[in-house]
Amino acid sequence: MGLLDDFLDGKGGGAANSAAGSSDGKGQLDRFLDANKPGRTIGQALADTGGQLAEGVNTAIGAVPSLVAPSSGLAGFFKNNADYWRDAQSENIKQRVEGSSQRIEEAGKDGFLSQAGQAVKEYWNDPGQAARLVTTNLPSMIPGLAAAKAAQVAGAARGLNAVAQATAATTTAGATNAVMNAGGARGDAYESLQKAYVDQGATPQQAEDAALRDSMLPAAVGGLAGFVSGKVGLERALFGQVAKGGATRAGIGSALGEMAGEQLEELTPQVATNYQVGRGDGKTGLTDSLGRTAVETAIGAGPGALVSGAVERSRVKSEGAAEAQAAQQAQAAITDANARSEAIYPNAWAANQQAFDLRTGERV
Repeated sequence: MGLLDDFLDGKGGGAANSAAGSSDGKGQLDRFLDANKPGRTIGQALADTGGQLAEGVNTAIGAVPSLVAPSSGLAGFFKNNADYWRDAQSENIKQRVEGSSQRIEEAGKDGFLSQAGQAVKEYWNDPGQAARLVTTNLPSMIPGLAAAKAAQVAGAARGLNAVAQATAATTTAGATNAVMNAGGARGDAYESLQKAYVDQGATPQQAEDAALRDSMLPAAVGGLAGFVSGKVGLERALFGQVAKGGATRAGIGSALGEMAGEQLEELTPQVATNYQVGRGDGKTGLTDSLGRTAVETAIGAGPGALVSGAVERSRVKSEGAAEAQAAQQAQAAITDANARSEAIYPNAWAANQQAFDLRTGERV
């Protein structure tokens, strides 16, 4: 047999591999696939999904106290609660997440592209971990969507026209998103900065005071990014004005807008945090961990972007169909009116036709 056959039969790669192959009757490829199977039961996967949803809900609610007072007991409660839901997941998924995280962080030492490439590899090879990113992100979409719908309904009750309702909805969504993203950004920045200052020799109180002060910049950046994202993302596709142009083009634009908004929400506060940490330790670069963040954000925001694109495309098609139908009805009404006029006043109609053709709008 050739080298490939030897490998598949477990005979390639030296004596150790040959011995292993003969002991379990499997080739190296079979053992490789066995070692990389997820290994969770359906019950464990469902329980993990429930825990991930709970973690996402907890994170969304905890954004508010993290914005106002990240060192408070209430903010600490939500942080501990997030840790609880992560710890409550199966050992299988926790081990996989930990292993991937270590490999991604190690790749980050070689720069943005290296880390991003490793992250893509990890999540491509383990769809269960990719699904976890989607699940934990879902609850964060609810506040902005709910606020946009409430603003739209309130606008309709006040008698606003469709354009004003759309503007109110997207502006409210943007403001809500700004608060949520600013809170998440400040909470994450506070934790990173506090640890960095302690590592540099500051006392716990000094580290806390400095982290409270310096986490304001990431919060401001995150809030601005959140507002922009809320104005151009899924909320706009659902409640904003219908885009002009072709349906497919509008759908692609909406999907890209949602994805760009999500990337803006995550990457810009991370850069601001890196800047603040780097001012103190002198070694943290602006792009540290951005490769990982970009890939994980793309995965988590993927379903939302697809929904945004599909909704926008559907709305544009419906709007176009409605406009075409209205035009047809108007033309039919004109034709019917002309026909009735000609039937009732044939002589007058004939004389008028010599001077002006009502059907074409042109003089004859």
